Amino acid sequence: MVEIWERQKGERDASYIYFSIYLYELNQHPKKLQDVINYIESLSQSGTLHNYKGNLIEVPTIGQLKQFSSRWKWQERETAYVNHLNRIDQEERDQRYHTANNEIVDSFELDLKDWDELATELKESDYSLSTRIRLRLDIQKGKSIAYEKYRLGNGRPISISKSENDHNVEANVDLGGFENFVRALNDSKKQFLKQKGK
Repeated sequence: MVEIWERQKGERDASYIYFSIYLYELNQHPKKLQDVINYIESLSQSGTLHNYKGNLIEVPTIGQLKQFSSRWKWQERETAYVNHLNRIDQEERDQRYHTANNEIVDSFELDLKDWDELATELKESDYSLSTRIRLRLDIQKGKSIAYEKYRLGNGRPISISKSENDHNVEANVDLGGFENFVRALNDSKKQFLKQKGK
């Protein structure tokens, strides 16, 4: 199937070349037919013809371009092409988003295991009560951060009310929070090992 921005059945060479210049070469918005003429006049010449990607073309008049653009629906075709590019861009962004989420989900079990090991060591330690409470709070905070990222990775809200139907997602979720979690995990491990070595 031929896309609407590609060459259409019955569309003459010159008409499609002018449209290609309008669609692919002009960056200004809104685009004007005069810009097509200006672009062609800026190309290298061979006699009275200008070279566009190996095609020798004449400089069209405004009247000719108006006729071509009306008959072959240039604006409609340009809109379809822009929408096509936007869809591709959105798909690529979605893929990057899902890849990042999958990494968070896949790492959750390992992160949780690390926290559980720290909690076990803490329970078996002979630290003072105040030290155990402080370190236990650090562990709970780390587990909470890990769980939030796990829920986000599964498309779930991170804040859940008592009612299962009343979910609240924090508006200012730090999408780089996983890095913060890793940093917190490493800091807590260092602190724990430092306390253990005393």
